[in-house]
Amino acid sequence: MPKSQQRGGVYAGFWKGGLWYSSDFGTHWQRVRAGEPLGLNAVAMDKSGQTLVLASCRHVYSDKPTALWLSQDNGRTWTDMYDTTLGALRIIDVALDVSRRRVYVVTCGNGAYYFDY
Repeated sequence: MPKSQQRGGVYAGFWKGGLWYSSDFGTHWQRVRAGEPLGLNAVAMDKSGQTLVLASCRHVYSDKPTALWLSQDNGRTWTDMYDTTLGALRIIDVALDVSRRRVYVVTCGNGAYYFDY
């Protein structure tokens, strides 16, 4: 059963700490995205928990570069699908449409974009 469908399963994202998962309503946590913490500021997930999107952008709380991380296997592997030719968009939210295989991105002052996967 995917993590998101397990009773007590909770995801949390943090600007300086990356993405974390708890299987016991938040009593204990484990990092989902291994390695150096992301400057995470937006998270989206499909209802089955198989597809996750993480957005990070350079801002006051993080010196991490703008990125749009996609996992289609419940957080086991990740791909940065961000188009760097767009510059450093100030991403404030993301939404996921798995039927269209599309990620929507809303920015602060730069408009809205979508990325197909």
